[in-house]
Amino acid sequence: MKTSPLLWRHHSAGYLSLFICSILMALDHRTAAKAFSRNATSVDTCRRTKGAAPFISTRIHFVAPWGDRSLFFLRRGMRRYTMLDASGRKICRRMRNVVMRGGDRDDEPKVIIDDGDKNTDDDVTELYARAEKMRIMGYIPQATEVYQKVLKDRRQNMDITAASRIACAESTPSRQDLACPLDEPRIVALRYLLLEKCGYTMTSIRSFFGIRKDLCPIGAIFVTPAKAGDGVLKGTRSTPREEMEDRDNMALWCVVRMFLLGYASSRKILLKYLGKDSVSLFEELGMAYPCELDPTLMVPYVTIFPLDCPLEDGTSAPLIFVTDWHPKVLLTTKVGKSSDGAVMYIGPDSLALVRHLLPLSLRSSSSGNGPRILDFCCGSGVQAICALISSLSSTSYGVCVDINNRALQFACFNAYLNGVGKKIAAVKHDLAMNDLEKISILNNFGAGKGFDLVMANPPFVPTPENMTEKGHGGGIDEVYNNISIAVSGRYGLFSSGGANGEEILRPIIEKAPRLLTNDCGILAIVSEFMNPGESLCRRIEGWWSFGTQPLDNMIHNVTSSGVLFTNELSLDAGEYSRRRAGGDIAQVAIWETHLSKVGISKVSPGLLYIRTALTPAVPKVVSANEVNVEHVVVPRMKGPSSGSLWTPHNNAAVEFTRSHQWWG
Repeated sequence: MKTSPLLWRHHSAGYLSLFICSILMALDHRTAAKAFSRNATSVDTCRRTKGAAPFISTRIHFVAPWGDRSLFFLRRGMRRYTMLDASGRKICRRMRNVVMRGGDRDDEPKVIIDDGDKNTDDDVTELYARAEKMRIMGYIPQATEVYQKVLKDRRQNMDITAASRIACAESTPSRQDLACPLDEPRIVALRYLLLEKCGYTMTSIRSFFGIRKDLCPIGAIFVTPAKAGDGVLKGTRSTPREEMEDRDNMALWCVVRMFLLGYASSRKILLKYLGKDSVSLFEELGMAYPCELDPTLMVPYVTIFPLDCPLEDGTSAPLIFVTDWHPKVLLTTKVGKSSDGAVMYIGPDSLALVRHLLPLSLRSSSSGNGPRILDFCCGSGVQAICALISSLSSTSYGVCVDINNRALQFACFNAYLNGVGKKIAAVKHDLAMNDLEKISILNNFGAGKGFDLVMANPPFVPTPENMTEKGHGGGIDEVYNNISIAVSGRYGLFSSGGANGEEILRPIIEKAPRLLTNDCGILAIVSEFMNPGESLCRRIEGWWSFGTQPLDNMIHNVTSSGVLFTNELSLDAGEYSRRRAGGDIAQVAIWETHLSKVGISKVSPGLLYIRTALTPAVPKVVSANEVNVEHVVVPRMKGPSSGSLWTPHNNAAVEFTRSHQWWG
């Protein structure tokens, strides 16, 4: 039998083993196994190989080591081979670290065993886990070295997730700082590329993935971006093919695969289907760069989220938003060289007010020149921009407020990207500070009459604090502290609501009476609410009452009413801890201890609305800082549209909140 070429990169005795095996190709498996075991460098390999497998009737084409095992390649026909281990168990032909390549002749394949002195599967899994913990703990340079070590292994070079490629690049912080410059001509060109050339709309993407509109009515929430190691580590999802012949729109697939699924793409493929100008545009706008380890790959440093914005006339408008990747992808909430942190990804809570509130709230606006909109904790600007576009008014305008400079930059970028760049103003403000000067500045944006709609998606996670000072205590205290640092580090500016989850929620409600118009002004907040019920409603009323007189310092006959919608089934502290800890038993204990300490027994996603209205017929003068808040439980429905009231496809919950009698 003619031997096949074998590229070997493992043991020093490999070539001798190959020579012996080639001589004994025609012999039965026991002879080949014994011959191979004499030259094996691993004791465990010798034991396994001597363990005799029952495939005597077959002929061994060649034998090769793989980690601590031996692979027996059995000829099954032209270009067909079966791989067996020493026990006779069949090995999948699609093994990640065995690559079949065609040789000079069809019956002579080349087999590349990518093992050598590289890491085994267990070692690689451990390296990924170690790097993940380092990034969460804030040891970014150390994690970068680990990712570089993993990805320089030829076998793991198959990991083309944006998560790994971003983490392995030393230039990542400086590249992240260059994202989304306010270059209007290039932003307009990007909009044309995405919407016109690629058709990057929710209608196209639903059709692309075969998703019904009723299951995904507004945004691509159903898509989960790839995490580091996907397609390489055991138990992870496979990497989607880059070039698919059965795809009608390869330009759309290129954008979806990069900026929605989170995979690096071949520069050659992008040039073929998008063009040189488009690839250059991604670099100029800081959205994608060549990989440091493999310049033939383009790595997406941001995600592009498509959604359908509901309009007052019953139709919808296709919008696109650029923001940072989910923390599960970045494994950190810190991006760039500054300490501002990442911009909030677009999740179910980001779209809750768009889904439940718009354009219903804008119909009650008293402004003859279009609604005036204020968005606290704006993030990517998704709420304010959707509200502006939903109103269909050429004279409406909005103000985006955030403590994060990067978020304000992204909000303005997205405003230009969606055609309302001239109608958005950005103001940096720390809501935890009682800054009357900033309130006065915001009042000026409200033209002295207040805002018609104040929206907010504040940080709400009741984040555990570090229990001890790092480096002190030793022993179990230090271990406990490291875990608590990891827990705290996972939640940045856009997530952490302080120890009780209400450190930002409270000042928003306290400031609202000074900022809302007195005639049908609406405060709308989406948040997780701690211990929902009557006691929480009374606390909200107290926060509102802490506000000052109306904007013009005159007393009006005003009534304020509010409603708090929460789920029928709240999460108890134990279940909430398990979800926040992600299955980590040690972190579950941290969460449970913390929630017990701050007195949180249950948590529910929810929506809070408070509305002001002039009532001149009422003889009693009521100050605008008085409010009555009602708690309403949203019933849980059965069927495909069930879930939390935040769930975008929970049409029953949307109908319930939009038709509630509070709206009048």
